[in-house]
Amino acid sequence: MKNIMFIHALLVWGSGMAMASQQLRRGKQYLKNQKMQQFLRYVATEQEADDLLWEDIELQAAAMSMPTVAPTTRPPTFRPTRPPTRPPSLPATNPPTSLPATNPPTPFQTTTRLPNLELIPNDQFNEFGLSECQGDCDNDEDCNFGLICLQRNLGNKDVPGCFGDPDSIGNGSLDFCIQPQDITTLVIVGDEGFPTSVFPLDQCHGDCDSDTDCAQGLTCFQRTRDEAVPGCTGNGATGLDYCHNPTLSSRSGDDSPVVGTTNGTLPILDFIGDREMELYSLQECQGDCDFDSDCELGLVCFFRSFGDGGHVPGCSGNADGIASRNEDFCIKPPTENYLVILGDDDHSEAYPLPACAGDCDEDVDCRDNLVCVVRRNTTQIPGCEGIGEKGYDYCGEASQ
Repeated sequence: MKNIMFIHALLVWGSGMAMASQQLRRGKQYLKNQKMQQFLRYVATEQEADDLLWEDIELQAAAMSMPTVAPTTRPPTFRPTRPPTRPPSLPATNPPTSLPATNPPTPFQTTTRLPNLELIPNDQFNEFGLSECQGDCDNDEDCNFGLICLQRNLGNKDVPGCFGDPDSIGNGSLDFCIQPQDITTLVIVGDEGFPTSVFPLDQCHGDCDSDTDCAQGLTCFQRTRDEAVPGCTGNGATGLDYCHNPTLSSRSGDDSPVVGTTNGTLPILDFIGDREMELYSLQECQGDCDFDSDCELGLVCFFRSFGDGGHVPGCSGNADGIASRNEDFCIKPPTENYLVILGDDDHSEAYPLPACAGDCDEDVDCRDNLVCVVRRNTTQIPGCEGIGEKGYDYCGEASQ
């Protein structure tokens, strides 16, 4: 009985296993069928897409190969047929303005940097040895050809064409080599035919030795010191010669007279020299005088002071341009009661002398009601201005 029950159970189990195995096979076959259908649908879709693509290509090719008979009936559009895909990323920062810019347009600026001011020790350069913006120069001969020495003690505070503060270099009163600021400025561009590229020399250029060194129509103006060159400006190098236009009669190139004549109002300053001279030999606006007796009778020696800017009363021209600061010039007395020498024992034409005039030896040398004031050194004369000349006596009012 037990055996029969075991066998029955075994058959039931076997039947269940067979059914389960069959169901498993059916499930696998179903999945295969589903995947195959999905695959077939994909393939059909791709094939359909390919067919549509080729059909579209063929239509476009046909359209391109067949010219149109009539123009298109649609007018051209000035707007895009489709709206933009997305709005601008950022709004405008500022609305447009109809007003002009508040700042004027920036003028053209060069990027070239000016040379720096530079101090070169005196033992490190020779004649014509300093470059542009270098110092300390004493005259044009210290500078390279084509440069001039800017004398800052003549009132020049800045150094044109150079970068830096000249007052902060050295002792603050140095002079520097610069480019000439005017075409009429005397400048040495060559010497003894070198460099050959600058010869023959142009107007106001030096150093020339003869007219053959100058361009056509110019002559070589020979100098012994700092004589003014007609038609040119500046001092130039002492003793060097410059080419100039002989038809011009002034340093500025206009029609005013040359040194030694008058322009109808004032005489021109003229530096004769600082050598020892005879009594009363210098004329008005000539120098260098050291005493009133160096000047013609009736003139006085004007003693220049530092910072006078080269101005000499009653004379035209600039004394700094033809002489150093310690050289003085003869002028007319600036006032009527200024002490002046009108005669002496050898020149008695002006006797009897008026007030504040000399040289007197006794009262009879003076006009009525005047006395001869005998002085020691430069004793002041009552009612008179100036100091007169030491050792000379002048007529004046009798002291009360």
